[in-house]
Amino acid sequence: MKNEIFGNDNIPSETGWVELGVKVNNKTNVVVTRGTIQGEEVDPADFPVVFALNNSDYTKEFDTYENLLEEEKVELPVGNYTVSSHTPGTLTKRMDHPYYSGEENLTVSKDITSDATVTCTMQNSRILLTYDNTFTSKFKTWTITIDDGTNNILKYTETDGTNLQAVYWLFEKDCTAIKINISATTASGATVTESRIITKPDDATTDSWVGGDALTITMVPGPDEETPTGVSGIIINVNAFFETEKNETVDVPVEGEDTETPTDPDEGGDTTDPDEGEGDNTPAAPTLSGEYLNKTVDFDVAEGAKNFPNVKIVMDVPEGIQSIIVKAVTDNTSLSSILNALGFGSGVDLVETELDALVFALGDNIPKRGDSNYTFSVNGVISQALAANTGSHTFSVTVTDQNGTSASGTLSFNITDSSAN
Repeated sequence: MKNEIFGNDNIPSETGWVELGVKVNNKTNVVVTRGTIQGEEVDPADFPVVFALNNSDYTKEFDTYENLLEEEKVELPVGNYTVSSHTPGTLTKRMDHPYYSGEENLTVSKDITSDATVTCTMQNSRILLTYDNTFTSKFKTWTITIDDGTNNILKYTETDGTNLQAVYWLFEKDCTAIKINISATTASGATVTESRIITKPDDATTDSWVGGDALTITMVPGPDEETPTGVSGIIINVNAFFETEKNETVDVPVEGEDTETPTDPDEGGDTTDPDEGEGDNTPAAPTLSGEYLNKTVDFDVAEGAKNFPNVKIVMDVPEGIQSIIVKAVTDNTSLSSILNALGFGSGVDLVETELDALVFALGDNIPKRGDSNYTFSVNGVISQALAANTGSHTFSVTVTDQNGTSASGTLSFNITDSSAN
């Protein structure tokens, strides 16, 4: 009879029983909207349940917890077990719903009924990107990336619309910093680029971003200003929920924002105390220079790659480099695939990059965060690719310092081939 029930001659012949409960920890299942946390009840009725006998191939499985509850109690061979349950399906990097799982150890003793409960917690994290009401009136195109330090990056463009649904994302293990990059184009065609680093404050129970954390990220245009872009950058507001002593919604640190400069010019004034008479203490902004800055380089493929001009942008960043975003556009399909491999197609941060193709292209010329200067050179692999592909190609370069102040410029190329005539 035991063999008919369990199908294995090598398992213990004595049996016991288990009454199992499966519950979901709702503390981690939150919705964060305008600073409000609302718990959502999760019913584990459809969660599969597996009893696995340790040091054995024996398992007893139930398609759903609801099926298990149809049995008054579960009969199992005596021994030590790991019992697990989870949201139906497989946990993946990006999902449209939260994924819960949990496991518990239990011991089944002869002719005894044991009680056990499996508590399932949220394994992925909720990320919602939103836009201020004025964002779409200022910008016509944009590319936003959210990166936890892996090649699995959340990417958004204007084609995704502005009424976005939450994404449930599996953070990389031991991820302590989230990088947010945005490159947006105004109605007049000017490009505004920003980059921020998101970390947890000191009162968080862990420095790492983990399952159950929730982020709401809002993009807001900076104030209107008489600049080539018409706006003073982009403000990135972040509201988060994670485990603290109070389990509360908090504003997390956003590195790179200039929190001391008033956003309304009428509220501010000089940063220097006029009684001190020491002059203007406003931090020096980044500057760009170069022979070909904001100009177009004309080049004939017939001249050969060795004659390609030394094209570069020199960056002077007194307050220290926070990010250097380079984005390239081209009308040449072959070159587009090369630029995408280097990360330039969607915009890439050169600072301390670990993208293999880009590291190879830059060689030893990889900027470090905090450096006061850097020269971006279009040479080596990049110049060879340009010199071999006809068409119009433009690199947009934006450097942002550690006060959140940016400077932008372009390098444009018009590549022709007289030998093809």
